[in-house]
Order: sequence, then structure tokens, then C-alpha cells
Amino acid sequence: MQMNSIGPERLAFLDYAVDETFDDETVDSKEARGWGTNNSDFEAYCVDLALPDNPEGLGGIIEAQIGRSKNSVGVDLAGGSEAVALRDLLRQGFLGKALVTNYSDKPTDDDPRLYHIEGDLASRSTWANILGWQKEHAADGLDLVMHRPVGGLQNFQPFVYTSAANLLLDMIRPGGVMFCQIPRSLTRTRGQIGLNVVCSQITEREDLDRIVPSFVYPVHEEKKLDSVIITKKP
Repeated sequence: MQMNSIGPERLAFLDYAVDETFDDETVDSKEARGWGTNNSDFEAYCVDLALPDNPEGLGGIIEAQIGRSKNSVGVDLAGGSEAVALRDLLRQGFLGKALVTNYSDKPTDDDPRLYHIEGDLASRSTWANILGWQKEHAADGLDLVMHRPVGGLQNFQPFVYTSAANLLLDMIRPGGVMFCQIPRSLTRTRGQIGLNVVCSQITEREDLDRIVPSFVYPVHEEKKLDSVIITKKP
């Protein structure tokens, strides 16, 4: 699906993007999980995953799908103030151009290959800017989309996540990759129904190749993150 087929009506789900904090969660506990991993490198993205059936890990899956090319374009949503993970992928040759979004901080180290959009990911204007950037820089689709906002953007309704996931998948070219942290509201016990709804709708898509989950329960002693890697058919 090309960029010009994605219209503003696809952003209607953001009208329902209202944070619903869990009643049993204190402000202190949210802060403790918060944005402490603001500038994680790409290696941290990888080691936080539990992928026993995929020893090649996130990096290996990405390389198998998109290789290493200066023509590849990636996006990291809520990717940290200095976009460290994206810088790693640019330096290692996986990507030739990349976009990082965050709430307000612009990376201090200028790199002509790295672009920045600031704004709330619950806002239409932020997504409109992201779609506009893609139309200019990757009209045939992104090679890679990542979204790993540990502690943030965790408590929306399942409908919001389903719509956002399908939009992101439509923004990715055939053969591309999406790596996303699974929101906490879908992994808690009372959110399992919502997780089933999101998963069932995504698995109905005919353009997907593999869905590789890294599901980890809260008592997991290694404290890995609940995440998923989705690859699209070539």
C-alpha cells in the first residue's frame, strides 16, 4: 500500500486515545517504570526480548528482512531524546535515513540522515506530520518501524492500539519489519480480552509473513519486555 492511499480518516482512532491509568497503580510506581530507558541503544532493545525460538534475535530478523542498505528508511516512535537506537542502525548500515519522534526533545547531535518530529503520539497533528514525512522520504513504504516506549503510552483502549498497529503496518513496505512493545494494558490479567481482539484482527491480514512474540509474564525473573516482531510478505 503506497503512502498516498493513507488519508486523514485513518487518524480517527486518536479521538479515543484517552489514557486510562490502572486504579491499583500509584504515581510513584509509574515514575519508577517511566522513561528511565530514554536513551537505550539498539542492543538494549534486543536483550530485553525473550525469543527462544529465534536465536538470531531482533537484529538478525531485521537483517534477514531488509539487509543493509543506504536506501532503507526507518522510524522509531517515541524513540528517545537522542535517538540512540536509530543512530546505531544508521552507523551499522541497516538504514540510510531515519525519523525519530519524541514528545519535545530534539537530538543535540546533528546527523543529516536523522530527522525529528516532536509531539504527542495521541495527537492527530503529530501523526499527520509523520505521514507527511513518509510521503516525502519513503513513498513506497518504510523498511522498519520501531516503538518501544517503556513506561509510556501504555493504558489506551484496545481499539486505539488495533487501529495504530494496522496503520503502521500499512505504512511499511512489502518485506519490511515492525517491532513494538506490547502495551501494559493488554498484558495485565484484565486486559487479556483486549489483547485477543488486537491479535485476532492483526492475524487476519493477508500481507503478513511472521508474527514473533516475546510474551513475558510480570513474575518473569529476567524482567524481559512483552514485545512483538512482525514481518511483511515480500
